[in-house]
Amino acid sequence: MTTSGEVDGGRTAGAAGGGADAGGVEADRDAAAGGGAVTDGGAGQGAIGGTGGGGPSAGGASRGGTRRLPQTGAAEVVVDATPEAVWAVLSDVTRIGEWSHECRGAEWLDGATAAAPGVRFRGRNRAGALVRWARVCVIRAVDPPHEFVWETVGPPLMRDASLWRVRLAPVEGGTRIRQEFRILSMAAWADRVVAATIPAHRDRTAALEADLRRLGEVSAGGRRTS
Repeated sequence: MTTSGEVDGGRTAGAAGGGADAGGVEADRDAAAGGGAVTDGGAGQGAIGGTGGGGPSAGGASRGGTRRLPQTGAAEVVVDATPEAVWAVLSDVTRIGEWSHECRGAEWLDGATAAAPGVRFRGRNRAGALVRWARVCVIRAVDPPHEFVWETVGPPLMRDASLWRVRLAPVEGGTRIRQEFRILSMAAWADRVVAATIPAHRDRTAALEADLRRLGEVSAGGRRTS
C-alpha cells in the first residue's frame, strides 16, 4: 500500500521541473507524444500542463495575466453502493468509460492486469464531437477500498502533469466518494489553449459530480445509457 503522504511528498519535487519520480515517467512522456489534440491530460480527467517553453509551475500566475483554469478542484457525492463495490469499478481502469464524462475507454500497459503503484494505463478521451486525445497515466497510490491516485503524463512538448485522487468512505446507506485534482505543472500557453478549446473546464465541479454519481450507479449494478 502506498499512502497519500508518500504520493505528495515523493512527487512534488519532480513536478517543479516538469518531470516525474517513478515508473519511468520520462519514457511515459515520450510514449504519450502521439496523444492527439491539445486539451486536458489524463484518463478523461486532468489538465494539459508542462514547464516546457518556460511556463510556470502550477499555482502561479501565467506570464501576462492570471491563469484561466483552476489549478485544483474537488467534487463529492454520496452513492447507494458499498465502498467495496465502488472500489471494484474504480480500480479497474478498463471500466472508466462506463462512468467518466470524457474518458471513453482505457487499457492497461506493460502487461499489467490490476492496479498497483507504478502500473501504467492509457486513457482515450473525448470532449464534444471534435476534440479527442490520449494520455498515459501512472498509478501512484492504491489503498483498497479507500484511496486510488493516478498521475497523468503528457508528451515532451507539453510536459503535462496532474494528480488525481479518489477517496471512498463508508456512510450510512452507502459510500461518500470524493475526487480531487491538482495540476502539478502547466505551461501558460497550454492553459490559454485549454480554456479556449474546452470552456467547460473553467469550472468542472458539476461534471465531476455527475461522474461520481454514475460511478455509484454502475457500482450498484446499473449500466451507463449515454
